[in-house]
Amino acid sequence: MTGRIASIAFLALMLAACGESSGSNEAAPAAAAPVLTQVRVAFEAPATGACVSSSPEFDPGQKAYIEHLSERMDIPVMLCPFASRTEAAQALADGQIELALLDAASIAAVKDVVRPIMTQRIPADLGRVEVVLAVMDASPIQSAADARQRPMIIPGENSTVLAGVQATLEQIGFAKTDQLIAPSRREALAALLGGKGEVMAMQSAQWTRLCRGETRGETPCDGLREVWRGRQPAEEAWSARRDLPLESWARLLGIHIALVQENPLAAGWIAPAMTEIEPIEATGLEKPL
Repeated sequence: MTGRIASIAFLALMLAACGESSGSNEAAPAAAAPVLTQVRVAFEAPATGACVSSSPEFDPGQKAYIEHLSERMDIPVMLCPFASRTEAAQALADGQIELALLDAASIAAVKDVVRPIMTQRIPADLGRVEVVLAVMDASPIQSAADARQRPMIIPGENSTVLAGVQATLEQIGFAKTDQLIAPSRREALAALLGGKGEVMAMQSAQWTRLCRGETRGETPCDGLREVWRGRQPAEEAWSARRDLPLESWARLLGIHIALVQENPLAAGWIAPAMTEIEPIEATGLEKPL
């Protein structure tokens, strides 16, 4: 593994291990498990069949992917045809394959054994924006579900971030009605303190900057309480068993994150829209509400 891949893998590992949605106690895969000796990757096909490392039916992207991943992992890589994602999910849970592209419906029955580890995003997009919902300490609101139908304040200082926050809220069941768009995060806080809304929503990075304050000793978030932190669910994600060996987990993530830059042909198969690949939390396919 090159130094660059190692650095990316370490970053990916930290993001995936620590990036759980609020309320999840999911731990990283156990370090004691043995490293992988092969990687079998599911792909959708007209019929389920045997895993193979080469086939005259493989397109150039599939061949490039097998060669690249095998070289980087230094173990055999095979592709495995499945007629449905549900079949692939069960095979993954049974230890018959190591990677499968799943969605919320296909992972549901095996989520105690299987978890998403990486997903795609278009580079120009913000991706799955992490949002924080905050209220006054004295508020009766205790959860995101409680915050529904309550007047909400959102900072609008960055239109792209605002759109991402609103998209996340919409995905988890919040309507755009009853939203006051404040010119900045400081003014959003002032509006909440002034009783112009009951809930304040913003990107987690905005929340961190707000609570840090602008001068030494300033504590603008005193008297506030975070009731939810999370992202919109991904539509699909490459998934693995929860007991995937720690070292193999990190290497797989690092290799795939760098794939678009290092091997566009291989990336064109596993990420057809030439999107970026990024780590995802264990609950990333689940709706939080």
